[in-house]
Amino acid sequence: MSASTPAENLAANLVVPNELPFLRTCFAACVSCFWISRRAGWVAGGSRAQLNKIQVIAAVIERNGKFLLGKRSPSKTSAPGYWCPISGRIEDGETEQEAVTREVLEEVGLSVVPVEKIGEFDTRDRSARIHWWLVHTEAGEATLENDEHTEIKWVTLGEMSLLQPIFEEDFAVFQAIASR
Repeated sequence: MSASTPAENLAANLVVPNELPFLRTCFAACVSCFWISRRAGWVAGGSRAQLNKIQVIAAVIERNGKFLLGKRSPSKTSAPGYWCPISGRIEDGETEQEAVTREVLEEVGLSVVPVEKIGEFDTRDRSARIHWWLVHTEAGEATLENDEHTEIKWVTLGEMSLLQPIFEEDFAVFQAIASR
């Protein structure tokens, strides 16, 4: 059994986009690829466990200085009763962009276009990885389309800070977006 180099060890833990698998090989040969991948926003130094986590998107939907949030149905196993961004699982074979477009349409009837990936973070219990996307609304009015939420609201940051319960981590993402 041969010893791994530090670059190979780092490459083994590099989480790369599905469409760029060659990056892992490149990384093992050239440590500078690490810094390129970091600047591009990919997660370096993560673990293989991240690949086994539930992958979820969260949509940041802003209109006229207000953000759209939904109050999760009490029957939901994840965050029941919490005010959250419109979100959902990434289906097998689906890109993050496809997932965010589908989830927003399914849950609130809005046609959106993903504009920018804001970041990705683990949930508090580390069971899922949330991929946050800023989206542009193309068409539609926000309405409850299924049983994911009991209520939806367009809220300012000030109004959002008064909603209960809400994850402080979610609020922090919205604050960061609003301050840009």
